[in-house]
Formats: sequence, structure tokens, C-alpha cells
Amino acid sequence: MEIRVLGEVTLYGPDGPVAIQRVGERIVLAVLAINAGEDVEATTLLRLLGEGGVDQITPRTLKDYVAAVRTALQHAGGSRAMLPDARRRRGAYRLDIDPDLVDYQRFARHARAARDHADAGDDQAAAESLRRATGEWRGQPLAGIDRAPLDGLRHELNERHRSVARDLLTLQIHLGQYEDVTRAARRMIDTYPTDDIVVLALHALARNGRRVEIPDFRDFATGRLRALLDDDDADFDTAVRDVADTLLKQPRESYRLLPRSAPATVGTDRDPSRFDPPPDAIAATGRTEEPPAGPSHQVPRQLPAAPQAFTGRTVELADLDKIHDASTVVITAIDGMAGVGKTALAVHAAHQMVDRYPDGQLFIDLHGYTDGVAPIEPGEALNWMLRALGVAGERIPISLDQRAGLYRSRLADQRMVIVLDNAAAESQVTPLLPGAPGCVVLVTSRRRLAGLDHTHTLSLDTLPPPDAITLLRQTAGESRLVGQPPELAAELVQLCGGLPLAIRIAAARLRSHPTWDLEHLVQRLRDQQHRLVELEAGRRSVTAALDLSYQDLGADLQRAYRLVGLHPGPDIEAYAAAALLDGTLREAGRVLEQLLEAHLLQEPVPGRYRFHDLTRAHAAYTATRDETEHSERMALDRLLD
Repeated sequence: MEIRVLGEVTLYGPDGPVAIQRVGERIVLAVLAINAGEDVEATTLLRLLGEGGVDQITPRTLKDYVAAVRTALQHAGGSRAMLPDARRRRGAYRLDIDPDLVDYQRFARHARAARDHADAGDDQAAAESLRRATGEWRGQPLAGIDRAPLDGLRHELNERHRSVARDLLTLQIHLGQYEDVTRAARRMIDTYPTDDIVVLALHALARNGRRVEIPDFRDFATGRLRALLDDDDADFDTAVRDVADTLLKQPRESYRLLPRSAPATVGTDRDPSRFDPPPDAIAATGRTEEPPAGPSHQVPRQLPAAPQAFTGRTVELADLDKIHDASTVVITAIDGMAGVGKTALAVHAAHQMVDRYPDGQLFIDLHGYTDGVAPIEPGEALNWMLRALGVAGERIPISLDQRAGLYRSRLADQRMVIVLDNAAAESQVTPLLPGAPGCVVLVTSRRRLAGLDHTHTLSLDTLPPPDAITLLRQTAGESRLVGQPPELAAELVQLCGGLPLAIRIAAARLRSHPTWDLEHLVQRLRDQQHRLVELEAGRRSVTAALDLSYQDLGADLQRAYRLVGLHPGPDIEAYAAAALLDGTLREAGRVLEQLLEAHLLQEPVPGRYRFHDLTRAHAAYTATRDETEHSERMALDRLLD
């Protein structure tokens, strides 16, 4: 039996391909195969299936798909125990299978083997393992499944392939296999149009004594990149030409791999199969040769574009404007509930700071709360950030401590803005903090990062009504609200709880339905039982955003969130929570504090807690989904007694 996902999703048995008719079944098979041996949350599968437009997806539909996949696996020679049912307590599916039966898992194994060989100093064996890894690819991953929710996963797989292919080219240069590099680079440009592949080919030509071919290859490559990227004036053009000019001026015996900036197609290097991905194969060898003088490293300017329709937050921006201090590292942790606009505030504030920090800006999404993507490990984040600072891959150490030390050394005399977005915990952030004065760091997280020392904290609340209405007007378009009663706009933002994400989704729905007016949309949102369903537009969803916060909780806290959500009053204190949870007062108080730290509860006055309206609706939804009627009734009986 074999499962292939690096190309068209296919299941093979002893007699050839096994038919899998429905797209939903292929999605389930592919996601479980990529994560073979690991739990995949049923909610994740439901979201991938539902947002992909595959009929009307319910937990029952998912079970039907799973049953069909199990039958197909049996026909292909697998065991019935290969795909156990999701357990109600854990709500997850797992494909227990020999990893070598999945092409992606073989790819991952060969990539890890390359690192081990490089650690042992055997570059030849490392290169052979990388060749085997790239040989597993047969085309665009997940081909035949044209579903937008899988685009992120497809991108992650392609990024891993590109990284391994780049490492292979680098090793081949060190091994003197220059012809292989130039041939492969010509093929790869169409698949991965990035300047780093071109730069490696230029080095191969230079080391092979073929300097005369450098101008022609440079012109061919930049022309191809411009055509593929539809960009006539891009940074890659200057970068490639600078490297080519430098190589043409250097004597052959001095050629070394030059430091380069982060690839043009920057994305997370996190491997979606959740294994700890190897760093560049060359970096694993521990080489320490100094690169020669070459083109100076460009100042990194990695901030995303300033958010459009940014509204309000004048108090918070004024607060952030006061934090600059050249005598220390300035760190601000911005926390708040899902969809409240933490990233927008951090990016907007960072753009206002750039003049004070002339040495550049670093930005990285740590994926603490990203659907289908595991949080980026600190060592992995440092690998990416060191490259952005101009450190060549072969000079990046292996250990976390050494990477952090080199990172701090690079920033020691710099004045930079650093945005660490979407952090999961303090431990993910601490190694990424500079050690010397001069830099400002903005960290965003859904959790209160109280464990970070000497940190200015800023807890972001929902928008006040005037700012919320302004955001609605800016995102829906002034023309869509002309002649509409002002009280309807006020009610709409109130029904959205002042949450920027919800307001933007509501505005998007208004834009996409030309026949709707405010009264019609408000009428739909007044139905509290179905309000969360209405607040979905394309890939944006309040439910999905809150689901990520919920899934980050442990099993006991998830149960507490569901049961506390049954409380019928406007707020709750520890005594009522203890009754609902059937626990002690101390246990209930600790649970409420933990939900508060995760921004799933609010504390308007000391000792009394309440839900945001949309969070309350989400808690009720999860209780309906994951609690039995008996457990709900018993919890309410304890409360009322």
C-alpha cells in the first residue's frame, strides 16, 4: 500500500490505484497522511471540508468520509485499526501507518537523514539523502483538490521542497558538482521563482571557471523572474545583478558563498507534518569560513503594509509612542481576545516608529494561533531572522543558545523595530529578544505574557461605538450606508460586540450582497442563536478565530469554558462557577483566572467575570457540540440548587 500527496492525491494497493470518488474523502486522506501518527482535530477537518465548499458538512458527514477512507484503506491492504474512530473525549482522528508508506513522510525522513549526515561531516551522504527527498516530488502537492482552505498547507509543502532543493544545490557546490547545480537551477526557476536559486547557479558558474556565462545566465534568470512574477522593477533584479557583478570581479580562488537576505517568497518554514524540521543542510555542517567582502546587506524592511481602514486606538498609540528609551531594550506585549486587532495595532504603530529606528524592521508570524500550522519553534524563528540580518546559512549555528547569542550580537549596535506577531507563550518569545539597548520589540498574543520581565503590557479592548461605526463605514464603503438610519449602524456594531474582526466580516457581507441594506443585515444578526453563523465571509470567521483559542486550552479548561458558558446571567463569580464545574471554590477561582488570561473571559470588576457577547455564543455552541444533554442538565441543576 502507498499514499501519495506530493502530486495528485492517490491511494495505491497491490493491484494499482484504489478509487476515492469524493473530494471530501481525498481531503481527509491527504491531511491524515501528511500528519501520519499524529492526532488531527475533528474541528480542523470539518473546517477544511466545510470552507472548501464540499456540500453541507456536519460531524456526521465527516464520519461518513472517514468510514469511506477506512474502506479504501482496507481495499489497499491496510488494517481496520489503521484509522480509529474519533473519541468523544479527544475529538481527533489519527492515521496509524508505517510512515514509509506515505511519500511526504519519506521526503521528511530523507531530509532528517541529510541533517544527520551533515552533522557527521559526510557531505556526500547528505547530498544523496537530499536527492532522495526531492525525488519524492511528482508535481504540485495535493493536485486534484482545488480548495482554498488547503492553499496554506500546499504553500507549506512547497516551501519545504524549495528549502530542501536549495540545500541540495548548496551542498553540490561544496562538493564541486557545478554542472548539476546549473542544470537544476534552470529547471527550478519556473517552479520556484526566487533569487536564492539564481544566486546559487551564479556561484556554480563562477567556481566552474565559466565566468563568461554569468552575464547570459543573469539576464536569462532575471528576465524569467520578471515574467513569472509579473514585476519589472523588483528587488530580486538588483540582488542578482549585484552578486553577478561581484563574482565577475573576484579571482576564482576567492569564491565563497555570499551572505544573502531572506528569500523573496518568505513564509513560515514550519513543516505541516509537525516534525521538527532540519535547518539548512549546510548550516548543520558547522562550517565557519568567512565570506569575502561583497555587496553590503540590504537593510531589512519586513513590516507588512500598514493596515487599511485603521481606526481609533488613539490612547493606545499615544501609550506606545512614549515607550522609546535608548538606554534599554523596550518591549511591549499587546494582548487581547481573538479578532480584536492586535496585529493591526502593532503594525500601524511600528510604521510610525520607523524614522526613529533607521537600521530596519524585522517581522515574523510565530503562528501561536494559526489554523493547521504548529507554532514556530524559537530555533527555527532565529534561523529565519538571522538570514534576514544577512547571516549566510552556513554560518548559522545548530543549537538554540548559539543562535540566540549570534542574533543578540548582530543586534548589539542596531536600532531596529522588531514585531513578534501571534506568540503562543513566553518561552517562544524570550530567545528572540535583543540583549543590548537600542531596539524596540512589539509582541502580540492572545494570552497575557506576564512571564516576560521588564515588559510594558497593553491589553486591547474592543472598539468604542464611535470608532466601531467609523470602521464599519470605511470597510463597507460610504455609499453602502448613505441614507441608512444611524441607529441601525449603531445596533450593527453593538451586535458585533465592537470586535473589529466581526465588524469587518459584517461589512464584507454587506459589500458582497448589493441588495442588502443595514436593516436586513441587522435583522439577521439579531438572531443570537445563529449570529456566529452570520459572521463568516470567505476564509474569515469569528467562530474559527475563537475555535483556535478554545483548542489551545487543556481538556479541563475546555470543559470549564463550555460549562461556564451555560450560566444564564450577565456575569459570574467563583461560587457559581464552582457549582457548574462541581469543584471547590479555589479550583473555580483558578479556572476563571486562566480563562481570563486566555482572553476568553473579561473581569469588569474584581471577582466578577463575564463573556464578550460573541464569546458567550461560542461557549454555548461548543457546549452543544461537545457536552451531552445529561452533563449540561446536571451542571445547571447544581447551579440552581
